[in-house]
Amino acid sequence: MKAQILNVGDEVLYGLTVNTNASYIASQLDILDIQIDEVNVVGDDEVKITKFVQDFLNSDCDILITTGGLGPTHDDFTKEVITKALGLELVEYKEAKKHLQKYFPNGMASVNNKQIYYPKGSTLLANPFGSALGCYLTYTNKHLFILVGPPVELHPMFENYVMPILQKITNIKKITKKYLLVGIREADLEEKLSPIYQKYPQIKMAPYAGLGTIRFVVSSTKDNEKIFRQANQELNEIFGDNLIGDAELSIEEHFVNLLKKKKMTVSTAESCTGGMLASMIVNVSGSSEVFGESVVTYSNEAKTKYLQVNPYTLKKYGAVSKETVSEMAKGLKFLTGCDIAIAISGIAGPTGGSKDKPVGLVHFGIQINETLYTDCYQFKGNRNMVRQRACVYALWKTICYLANH
Repeated sequence: MKAQILNVGDEVLYGLTVNTNASYIASQLDILDIQIDEVNVVGDDEVKITKFVQDFLNSDCDILITTGGLGPTHDDFTKEVITKALGLELVEYKEAKKHLQKYFPNGMASVNNKQIYYPKGSTLLANPFGSALGCYLTYTNKHLFILVGPPVELHPMFENYVMPILQKITNIKKITKKYLLVGIREADLEEKLSPIYQKYPQIKMAPYAGLGTIRFVVSSTKDNEKIFRQANQELNEIFGDNLIGDAELSIEEHFVNLLKKKKMTVSTAESCTGGMLASMIVNVSGSSEVFGESVVTYSNEAKTKYLQVNPYTLKKYGAVSKETVSEMAKGLKFLTGCDIAIAISGIAGPTGGSKDKPVGLVHFGIQINETLYTDCYQFKGNRNMVRQRACVYALWKTICYLANH
């Protein structure tokens, strides 16, 4: 089957929002061997949306997936334009009304009323994270999915509701495994897996690189189940410590779950990451069971004041050093009484680097009970990328140390 993707919104067209939806949807369709015929971005333009829908109806494509334009404002009109282009009518859905009443328990604004109406004959797609529901409808022999724009709402909607419908209409019984990998570059991974690709041509394998992580998706048809299991067993051996677990969860979710299982607590002391690691951890529901405290000791004075880092250590070795993060971790452990103390200090850039300590260099001190581990790594990218990658790396190394602790 063939599909077209239409991402709607001025914010996407003019680069105010990065269009991650297109790549995400394409990767999901690839799992089902659905061919991507066309990907387009249009602004909030009724004429252009109408033309795209009409062109789709006259094409040999089977599936149209749109994102964006389902909100309550005057420029959110994707479903209205598509409904008109199909010659259908908008009707009130009790399901949508109940959803809005639940989403706005204290009452909703009058502009939200438009989110009650969908094309007649639609199957509504739940959205627990936003006010707008998605919808699916068929028109002659075509399949149309009108979906929300924000990725945090789109991803669960797509995986929980769109994918099962697509599996049914494609009639392909797929088996899929998604791995979350950390601490390995995509090029190095490709080199390690080259023999596996050749050995299992009937198994589809695809890496999707993120900031410090790689989602590695393995898929095949149900009739290859035995070979699929064999390939995954070999992949697990090759991945080794770089394998965190199922890619359905983020590394911070895996980290929190591991600490819950081990009944351990963690605290963080951050310099260059400025609280980003703590923020990642507390973004996970239930993290209060394992996360104790965090201190941002950006200056040398703060490192001494809160973590008892020796001024002599800072003067001799510098803030970005094995010696300093060691004392930071020890001081944090003493301060908080946690089981695990993670300390980070580095040079995020773009300035501040030197020949001996280049931009991107980050040191880590991780104390687990009475055992202290240290590490360092030079990350690539801009300031924010270095900080994010450092946080991911810290979580990964802690997970690795816990496995051998």
